[in-house]
Amino acid sequence: HQWWYDMLLSFMVALAMVCLLSDATLHLIPLALGIHSHDDEEDGHDHGHAEEEEMSATQRRNLTIGITAGVYLFLLFEKLIHVVIPNHSHSHGPPEVIVNPNAPGDVEMKPKGNQEVDEVSTKGVCNVDSVAWMIIFGDALHNFADGLVMGAAFSQSNATGLGTTIAVFCHEVPHELGDFAVLLNAGMKIRYAVLFNFLSACTCFLGLFVGILAGENADVQKWIFAFTAGMFIYIACADLIPEMNRMGETAKNPKLNYFLQQVGVFSGFLVMYLIAVYEGELAGIGGGGHHHHH
Repeated sequence: HQWWYDMLLSFMVALAMVCLLSDATLHLIPLALGIHSHDDEEDGHDHGHAEEEEMSATQRRNLTIGITAGVYLFLLFEKLIHVVIPNHSHSHGPPEVIVNPNAPGDVEMKPKGNQEVDEVSTKGVCNVDSVAWMIIFGDALHNFADGLVMGAAFSQSNATGLGTTIAVFCHEVPHELGDFAVLLNAGMKIRYAVLFNFLSACTCFLGLFVGILAGENADVQKWIFAFTAGMFIYIACADLIPEMNRMGETAKNPKLNYFLQQVGVFSGFLVMYLIAVYEGELAGIGGGGHHHHH
């Protein structure tokens, strides 16, 4: 089991990395800067190309600053969590924790070598490490942001929504597994860990609702896209790529691990690319409108 889990995880992390990155570059950034190829008449917002071409250079510059700000804000957010919990590594769940719930008492995920296993008594809800609460809180915020951009993306077009949803999903699966492992580690009973993970995921729907409302306003939408593009780039480059490198170093079978990562990268990019190319057809599924292709 351990081996399969390792392999699956290295595939998933690579997939998540490339989905986030290519969603930012193929969908979100072009949308934010208004350099998107098809007109959105099928959406019922009839701002055709006329309005999009009028984006001034200053506006464009501000939005590109927005992308950078997204990266920076997310960096600050992670640093903040690090300050509040000195030893929380925002890790995508190293397998040994899941296999062995009584893994080391400290949360810093170390590779198997230096692990002194202390018995962690399963405590109730009240006396769980503050780490767990911070993770749940951070997750809730994170999922809210994800929901927000999904809402905005779907109110933009089906294709954008689909691309963003895939990116979020691929990123969230390893992420939630990792957080789940950390919660068990912090001494939380399994049923509570499941419950709180679920509750923090529910903020996603709140975000979705807000995103759909905000998506009605084209300017707000562009800013959401710019920020999220920054956030996605940050997660892909600062969280997932080091994770991939770490997995490559600790893998029992480095060649296979590397191969799987490449497979993950290419399949993820292919999916995103196809969504970007066949946007017109995807939008047509939703409520066929007339639109020209690239």
